[in-house]
Amino acid sequence: VRYQSLDRTAGSGPMGDGGMHDREFLPIREPRDRSLERSGGRERSLDRGMYLEDDLYGSRSARQSPNTHLASGGGYLGELQHQNNDLQRELANLKKELELTNQKLGSSMHSIKTFWSPELKKERALRKEESAKYSLINDQLKLLNSENQKQAMLVRQLEEELRLRMRGPSIEMQQQMEVLFAENEHLTREIAILRETIKELELRIETQKQTLQARDESIKKLLEMLQNKGVGGKMIEQLEDQTKKELEARLVESENLIRHYESIVRNRDQELNITKRELKATNETLRALQAQLEKAFHNQNLGGTTNSTLTAILETKDARIVTLEKEVNLLEQELDRLRECGIREPNLTSPLLQHPNPFNKAPLTHLSFKQQLDEYRGEIQRRDQEILAMSAKMKTLEEQHQDYQRHIAVLKESLCAKEEHYTMLQADVEELRQRLEEKNRHIEKKTQTAVQATQERNRINNELSELRDHMDIKDRKINVLQRKLELHGANQKLATGAAKAGEESSVLKKQVEEQKKQLEEQRRKIEEHRKGLDNRIKQVEEKEKYIADFELKLKKRKEKLDQQEAQLLKGGGTSGTDQEVIKKMEANLEAHRVELEKAREDAKHSQEEMERLLQLVQMSQ
Repeated sequence: VRYQSLDRTAGSGPMGDGGMHDREFLPIREPRDRSLERSGGRERSLDRGMYLEDDLYGSRSARQSPNTHLASGGGYLGELQHQNNDLQRELANLKKELELTNQKLGSSMHSIKTFWSPELKKERALRKEESAKYSLINDQLKLLNSENQKQAMLVRQLEEELRLRMRGPSIEMQQQMEVLFAENEHLTREIAILRETIKELELRIETQKQTLQARDESIKKLLEMLQNKGVGGKMIEQLEDQTKKELEARLVESENLIRHYESIVRNRDQELNITKRELKATNETLRALQAQLEKAFHNQNLGGTTNSTLTAILETKDARIVTLEKEVNLLEQELDRLRECGIREPNLTSPLLQHPNPFNKAPLTHLSFKQQLDEYRGEIQRRDQEILAMSAKMKTLEEQHQDYQRHIAVLKESLCAKEEHYTMLQADVEELRQRLEEKNRHIEKKTQTAVQATQERNRINNELSELRDHMDIKDRKINVLQRKLELHGANQKLATGAAKAGEESSVLKKQVEEQKKQLEEQRRKIEEHRKGLDNRIKQVEEKEKYIADFELKLKKRKEKLDQQEAQLLKGGGTSGTDQEVIKKMEANLEAHRVELEKAREDAKHSQEEMERLLQLVQMSQ
């Protein structure tokens, strides 16, 4: 009897070279060299799941167990098919969730990219390439879904054919059922774990968005405060550099998350490839079993003596055969059934036994079965080696997972330390702002005093000009008085006699000479006072120049303080040096304050001198 379904599968070529098993996946491009180290760490979280699912799919290579019960076998394979479909749907849902998270990341980083667009064009190009990769992966998943459906149809056909051939109850089938149920539960647990990991990643992305928004708001506030205070463009450029670095770090973290999802997809693709290879192997083993059953059926009809030798060979097989033991047991049951049929009908087989050909063909069948058993043993050894390799891989992956957990703990600790350091820096910045406000108040007071001093100087200059005008008027009056005295003397000379004229003229001359001497002394004193006033005016002008220079120095000191504040905002590693610089600046400010006090005292002294001179001039009048 030939089976049409097996012939159809055999038509694709030996070892599954043709048909639907030809398809190979397009290679996914390797991630960028810049973040290879972090992507290796990110892939550790899925190593455990990959190993468990490899074990699950590896155990399916031994699932060639026909069900003896007609109703239960069909229902079981139907459940398996439904579970496979459910898993495929869940995989599609996970892919959709991955795409949604990528869209959310893109939307969250869009505003930042528009703000820093000239420097992030490369990142956009890489994101486009990654979207193209995801589209290729989706196409490959669609192809795999179609191939899985075809393979499910083939499995159903094979199950129906084997169900027609087998009748007796099987304990191994029940064991396989239990194993499959356990694997199904394991798959559900793994899917739940994957969902939880995706939720955790979404929460992390949301927290990162919130932190980015808070950072943007704080940066905007600082920029507004600095612009209001009149800080130059250097401070803004430094803040922009800080924000660029932080945003680049955030982008690197988002790229690592994307590579993490890519590793999940690659693991799923590898698992699907493994299932394809296992289905190929099962089809080949089914074809080999069909050929063996047909040979055994012909040999059973030809001679009954070969059955005992075949069963003896099958009963003495090695205990290490685990994956192919089920196929051999099925072959033994089929041969026993054929032998029983031959015993029940001895009349039909007796003329065939007298034929000499079965005795000649029995050694050939024995050798063929022996060769097949040797091949099975070699294949079992190969499978054992693969299991050992997978166990070693599992150990390494578990170690990697533990390393990843340690790395996460270290990262959490570093984040806590950075947050504490950030709070300390904020407190230092607040203190510096308070100090700057106090210094600004002192500077305003000093500027007010300087303005008052200039006003006093202007007032003194006005008074000096008035005094000069008064002195000119007094000189004119003195000249007029001298002329009047001369005229009066002349008149007295004419009125009096010659005797009295000599005496009176001598007396008048003496008085006039004394008055002239007094006037000369007053003029000399006035000249000295003028020279003193000129010197005082020069001193006041020098003080004004000194005050202007001092104001320029204060402005420079203010700019230096602003630069120090910018450096403190940029990095808090040099807090000790900044404190020393601040102390030096405070000492310089105190020295300048002392100089201002001296200047004020000199201005007061000059003002007192001016008042004294004014009093002297008034007394002279």
